[in-house]
Amino acid sequence: MESQLDLAAALAEIARLGQNVERLQQDVARAEFNLYTVYQISKTLGGVLSMEEVLGHVTDMMAEVMTVRGCYVLLPTEDQDALTVRSWRFPMRDGDDPPPALELRESESVPEWIESLEGEALAVSDFNNSLFGRAFPDGAEQLQAAGVKIVVPLVYKKRLMGLLALEEKYTNAEFGPADFQFLSVLAPLAANAVSNAQLYEQAILDGLTRLYVVRYFRQRCREEIKRAYRYGKPVSLILWDVDHFKNINDTYGHLVGDQVLRELGHLMKHATRVDVDIVARYGGEEFVFLLPETPREGALVLAERVRRRVEQHAFTSRELSLTVSGGIAAFPVDARDYASLVARADDELFRAKRHGRNRVCVPGMTPEAVRESVPNVLPGAPPSFG
Repeated sequence: MESQLDLAAALAEIARLGQNVERLQQDVARAEFNLYTVYQISKTLGGVLSMEEVLGHVTDMMAEVMTVRGCYVLLPTEDQDALTVRSWRFPMRDGDDPPPALELRESESVPEWIESLEGEALAVSDFNNSLFGRAFPDGAEQLQAAGVKIVVPLVYKKRLMGLLALEEKYTNAEFGPADFQFLSVLAPLAANAVSNAQLYEQAILDGLTRLYVVRYFRQRCREEIKRAYRYGKPVSLILWDVDHFKNINDTYGHLVGDQVLRELGHLMKHATRVDVDIVARYGGEEFVFLLPETPREGALVLAERVRRRVEQHAFTSRELSLTVSGGIAAFPVDARDYASLVARADDELFRAKRHGRNRVCVPGMTPEAVRESVPNVLPGAPPSFG
């Protein structure tokens, strides 16, 4: 009898040790997976400078790794006084689902909250927490209404770059210590990538219009001309100038003038092809389009469309009206290098100004012939040029 009890005890101990070994194996496997994931994320984010790409990678990887129903990144608004959703991913929903309309107002307590983290990216699940609640007074109500379960601050050099918000897991499992520890490793990588992307944006984007700066445009233009020469493709350039812009500044002030330029930049950017055309602010009230693989005829159609769209647009809350003049030049028919291409487009822009403004000029055509050649162009998406 005693030997049977000893045997039963031994078997129970063996079973317990087996469970411990299995648990250790699972922990080791999870640790290996986490280490590999951190390595992959670090490698991916380290090679990306575009903010949109960085945020896309962050939301994609976080949503998959954390197995959540929704993941989004909140970044500061232009005024730097609130955080809004800039990127999102919903693995279990329709790809067209919009993100929650979050706008978390920051208070003067944000630095105190960041200081309390002591350099670690700690996940917040209690949005009424005294420090987090003081930092974002209206945050708890908005986050809970959006179904957010935890928020992870993205902190870089004691600066709050943004917030990572996660909904519940689609397995309905609770977030545990291992999840929080994992996020505390991943969040600094994401924060560093966001910081690098911001620095890159500041270097290539105009602070007012968020279009490319002229230095970046010149670089891309030279690259596109070399590529066009190699493959025998056309490249077109449109140089724009706002007609009588000084009158707006003199009449309404520079703040209204800045808003007009901001709206005009937005209008021009959304009239061109995403990730193909380059739209830059060329000077104070001058803009320029670089249109790869676009012949002069295609550029003319786009230019007339933009000109008419601007003419019909009511700018700012004052519903101001304005017009633009444009000059077109194309490689290789009008010029065969960057300097000559810009100079030829500038000549055509001057001709448009001289003929009364609010028109587009192109080599070899009168302004009247230009309008007659594109009689039915209406505001809308740009045509496909090939």
